[in-house]
Amino acid sequence: MTIYTPTSLDHAKEIATLISDRPQDCLRLHAAFGAHFGGDMAITQNNAFMLKGQPSLRADAMAGIVRRSGLCRYMVISSWDQEHCTYTCARTDEPENIVHTFTFTIEMARAQGLTNNRNWRQMPMQMLRARALTLMLRATYPDAVSGIYSTDELADNMSISDDERARISADSLGEELQAPSRAPRQMSRPPQQHEAINSEPPAEQGRTPQEIARGLYEMSQIGELDEESGEISEHSWAHEDDVQMVLARGQAVSNWDELEVFTIGLWTLANKPNNATPDAIDAIYAEAQKLGYSDAKLGI
Repeated sequence: MTIYTPTSLDHAKEIATLISDRPQDCLRLHAAFGAHFGGDMAITQNNAFMLKGQPSLRADAMAGIVRRSGLCRYMVISSWDQEHCTYTCARTDEPENIVHTFTFTIEMARAQGLTNNRNWRQMPMQMLRARALTLMLRATYPDAVSGIYSTDELADNMSISDDERARISADSLGEELQAPSRAPRQMSRPPQQHEAINSEPPAEQGRTPQEIARGLYEMSQIGELDEESGEISEHSWAHEDDVQMVLARGQAVSNWDELEVFTIGLWTLANKPNNATPDAIDAIYAEAQKLGYSDAKLGI
């Protein structure tokens, strides 16, 4: 028992107020997982996250629960790179010749629509390890972790911003998230800025707002580039209603004011989970910069 192990509900409320900016969440996390950490609220708080009312644990905390349960003879990473992660494990209550092997691949992540998310783009190996680990834990040790989901799993399946999802995943995996790179891949000079949005941007003389809006829409639908073959794959946004909204608003653009509103809206929708590809997002950003729209206007 430690000073953070409550002896009553009032004591638990007092500790929660002391160690958390969200005491109610702290109490709920303790109720859900405290027993796995000897009743220590501080340790529970450090290993658990509340995401939109749903309690979750770090993937490594789930592994710790299994190890402490006495059910695990061993669990090891047997193979791991940027394309896959494989865990091998065994239970203490099974014959020694029974070994369980689980692999999570980048193709599996792609099939689930995860690889466009920032956390998967920036931390593919960490995400593969976490996903292979929780897959193994729930399949082999359900009597220890049944019903528990890792924080990164919940974040990948929630309607939250891509940056928030990446931050949550990084925190839960103990990783430092790199600042997002929004700069276009090829830019020979700084973008030109224009002061009056009602006037035609200098760089766009000869193109109408409608033509630019149409070009931005086409950029938003760009697929992923296969670096080996040089071919661009077909891609569809996960949210078809967003595509229809963009198309309708783009067709209605008739002046520079409307183009700016359209571009900012397109940028926001393109960055929703599993919508535009990274290549498409880069292309939209480059065009927005060319039009003179600052990062602040785009909400970056």
